[in-house]
Amino acid sequence: MTSHLLLSPDDVPAIASEVFRRVWRTALDRPGFELLRFAREVSSRELRRAMVDLVTAFPVRFVPERFGRFDQQVSSKFHRDGAPASSLLVLGYEPTRVRSRFWIADSSAAAVAAGLSLTDYLAVHNPMFPDGEAKLAPFVTELEVPLGAAVKPGFVGDRSRGPTGESFLVVLNNSLLPFDGRNPLGVLHKAVIPSPDLTGPRNGIEGSDRAGREQAGRRVINSIGFTVLCWEGRSPRLLGDGFSGYKAWSWTPTAPARIRSSPSTCTWCG
Repeated sequence: MTSHLLLSPDDVPAIASEVFRRVWRTALDRPGFELLRFAREVSSRELRRAMVDLVTAFPVRFVPERFGRFDQQVSSKFHRDGAPASSLLVLGYEPTRVRSRFWIADSSAAAVAAGLSLTDYLAVHNPMFPDGEAKLAPFVTELEVPLGAAVKPGFVGDRSRGPTGESFLVVLNNSLLPFDGRNPLGVLHKAVIPSPDLTGPRNGIEGSDRAGREQAGRRVINSIGFTVLCWEGRSPRLLGDGFSGYKAWSWTPTAPARIRSSPSTCTWCG
């Protein structure tokens, strides 16, 4: 199990440099991921605002390449979200009574140990199959995700009335690049939902800003994929992620809102 960092939604930049150091790694002595719990109860919009503000405060400039918000109650296998080869993934979990478990697999470390590039390693040991997942076992870490049954010291809101959970973030290095001492090194992730709640609607999520109580039977995830605009003086083109000629703030998010010119005008996160 892992520990976590505490994030104040009123001062997100205070913790940004440490999150960046742990996640955007170029060597294997750092985890490549981080779990963040909030210092107080946050609304759905505050959660998404913190996701954007956190990455905006990183010392390297990133730009969003996709947005999503969905009720996900299907267990997954170890995978990397589809994205440019140099990419960051920020997942924001809203309060829910649906219990889940979350694991990280350090596929970059596994590839180095096997003497293969990351793409070659995943091709030979596909984690979607049992043998491939078994190969990753020495490199797997389970995250201690909040279950919400107890009141956390300093946390606003009484959690003693039931396992409604709390909002939290998981920040992942989602890159797919070989180890060379300069490239960002990615990880894989998976979640298992032992007992899905299938009583509520699966589509048409409208969102709730009242601690998620109306959506307690859902497992709502906010997802933002970021790509690096410039890393150590190299353009995205040189990083091999296919963004030749890319200009900041010129994308069209998938859903549910548009970014007009900069993070400060994001209608998705308020």
